[in-house]
Amino acid sequence: MLPQELIRLKRDGSSLSYDNIKEFFQGYCDGTIKDYQASSMLMAIFLQGMNDQETADLTDVMIKSGERLSWPHPEFVVDKHSTGGIGDKTSILVLPLVVCEGVKVPMMAGRGLGHTGGTLDKLESIPGVKVELDINKAKSIIEKYGGVFMGQSASFVPLDKKLYALRDVTSTIESIPLIVASILSKKISEGIQYLVMDVKYGSGAFMKTQAQAEELAKKLVQVSKLNKVTTVCYLTSMDQCLGRSAGNALEIKECIDIMNGNFEGVEDTLELSLELASCMVHLAYPNRNQEEIKQTMIKNLKTGKTLKRFNEILTCQGASSFAIDNNENTDMYDLVDVFPESSGYISSIDVKKLGLEVVALGGGRKILEDKIDHRVGLMNVGKVGEFVDSNNPLLKVKMKKNQPNQEEILDSVRSCFVLSDKKVRSPRLIWKKVE
Repeated sequence: MLPQELIRLKRDGSSLSYDNIKEFFQGYCDGTIKDYQASSMLMAIFLQGMNDQETADLTDVMIKSGERLSWPHPEFVVDKHSTGGIGDKTSILVLPLVVCEGVKVPMMAGRGLGHTGGTLDKLESIPGVKVELDINKAKSIIEKYGGVFMGQSASFVPLDKKLYALRDVTSTIESIPLIVASILSKKISEGIQYLVMDVKYGSGAFMKTQAQAEELAKKLVQVSKLNKVTTVCYLTSMDQCLGRSAGNALEIKECIDIMNGNFEGVEDTLELSLELASCMVHLAYPNRNQEEIKQTMIKNLKTGKTLKRFNEILTCQGASSFAIDNNENTDMYDLVDVFPESSGYISSIDVKKLGLEVVALGGGRKILEDKIDHRVGLMNVGKVGEFVDSNNPLLKVKMKKNQPNQEEILDSVRSCFVLSDKKVRSPRLIWKKVE
């Protein structure tokens, strides 16, 4: 069929067959269908949606546009993905926790864009680490140590890369079928049998409400089944920073502290990481109880086993040092306490705005090509329900000396926090499990 006929079908609310989807999107991938035609199709999908089978078919076409990994025992290959948030550093902990339990994790991670951070950027704050790996190198690390952190190479799901760039400039990013196909195509191309998803909702999340998050989670689970992969989704709150830090090196430092057995003040980071990691292991080994898996993982953190495996993997990826000091380079950076204008209990936080302040400091990207400063960010970030006053700051900001608009940034950071005379209960971290 002519491309315009396929666009018309979807525009008018018809379901597209597998052959329709393959014909159109393969044509876009190889250049025979132009950007303006693909833009029209994306908008038609955005307006009319796609049923589960259509979304599964699009996912399959996207997977087949590039290379796909295979494993001799795929039943022990699992990955994790998050829809993104502020201080969301769980991937750094989850991978070593899981591989220590005999599960393989070929983690194809992403970079930060907009107000959310990216796992690859965080890892690159460790001196020498390389995440753009040759696939044979990545597979050799996985075979030896069980897991690897890697970026998406040009040979994996090239159709997704083209479509994502187009979605970004055509206001179709929010389409749930397109989100699902994008996430699952990249993950399934890793050759995984199971996927654990952290679907976030709240002021710092892409999905603002629990209902939106649940809709996305149900779609991910159903489309995965049609593509012969089992997915479990956790719906989790992003109404405050996860842990106490936001910013690349600062988040790595928090993770390394936890891997050294220091859990005080970052119990939420630990709780969510253990929940996701234990679920991954339980999927691969269903006879193992998830709570018992968590206890084993806590023991591995306290004895240094998890940190040892993390070091082994990243040493293979070029790491030359794991010493990240939050107070380093005092001649280049200022550490500034941000105090509230009055005393009270933190009642709510504009978490998206808080993430954008990290970008303003230089710790994130406004466009994909931007260079970032791995050292800047937020430390000791206050939690909902905590008391703050002239002696107890909201948080600490690490910024470059002579940072442009320094006072403006500090005032903007302060304005992210709303105070109350009465103590407010902290939002529940894990709301629901969808499987």
